[in-house]
Amino acid sequence: MTGTRTATVTRTATASATATASQTQTGTTTATRTETSTRTPTVTRTVTFTRTVTRTPTSTPTPTSTPTRTLTRTVTPTRTVTPTIPPFLTALITTDRGCIETGENPTYTIGEAITIFYRVNGTSSMAQVVVTDFPANSGGIVVVNGSRATNQTFALNGTVGPPAGIETLVIQAEAAPLQSQSQCGFNVMEVDECASACDCPVGERCTVSMGGNGICEMGPAPVYCCSGFCPMGFACQESGGGPLFNCP
Repeated sequence: MTGTRTATVTRTATASATATASQTQTGTTTATRTETSTRTPTVTRTVTFTRTVTRTPTSTPTPTSTPTRTLTRTVTPTRTVTPTIPPFLTALITTDRGCIETGENPTYTIGEAITIFYRVNGTSSMAQVVVTDFPANSGGIVVVNGSRATNQTFALNGTVGPPAGIETLVIQAEAAPLQSQSQCGFNVMEVDECASACDCPVGERCTVSMGGNGICEMGPAPVYCCSGFCPMGFACQESGGGPLFNCP
């Protein structure tokens, strides 16, 4: 840093001298001298001050580096993916007591009521369905043949007929190019001769015709064996036949 400062100094000096002489002599001579000397010296001095100031930094500034952070934002679009279900077709059939194939080992007596349930599951909306009944040692009887909506259950009500043995229900379904088949078997038993409800399945009564043997059948109301399972308030019959009583 450099600065210049100028100062002007004026000095004035004044000198004054006065001399007076008076001399008197007889004869009357008077002489008067007055001398005045005035000296006014003027001194002008100009002083110029030049001040040079040099500043040396005591420390060297260290440049500061500011890191630059670049943010990269990746946006992943949300997309709902609907899974693709491969085409399929599955035919199902059963009875109100189940099937031999599924472990229930259902048994019906000739003349008993039976309900058959069937359905076809699949990706197609409709399927061609055929249900065939195969009695024991007999040819098949078609009981259903037509187009049915898929993924719905249908029911058939009927009565078990002879002969005794294992009867099989077979369902076949087709929705081109797919096909499916399933089956359900159940036991069919002959009507046993009976003398009372104690000789019949629980809840069935023994009906004896004139001059003939009794047969077990379901009546308008169940009849139980008085010495066996007998719900209170229901009718029962003693072993060997006879009138009906109320369960104890």
